[in-house]
Amino acid sequence: MNKNAIFGYIGLALVQFNCIPAIVVALQQKTHAPIASIVLMVLGLTSFLVYDLREKVFSVYTLGNIIGVIGNLILLISCIM
Repeated sequence: MNKNAIFGYIGLALVQFNCIPAIVVALQQKTHAPIASIVLMVLGLTSFLVYDLREKVFSVYTLGNIIGVIGNLILLISCIM
């Protein structure tokens, strides 16, 4: 793996795992982010993911979209429950 790829994956981790603290707070304190914001994020990331999959492109961005969709869906479910 080259240095550019390493920076890409570090960026991916920093950006996509940012919802983990929000999930923990939502579960502990029964508070949450605005549901509309979470839904818009899920829809946007899903759109990017569909594009990548249809174009048969797999990159750090595709992986980031997958992680982002999963993390935000978990956050959305924690807000609803």
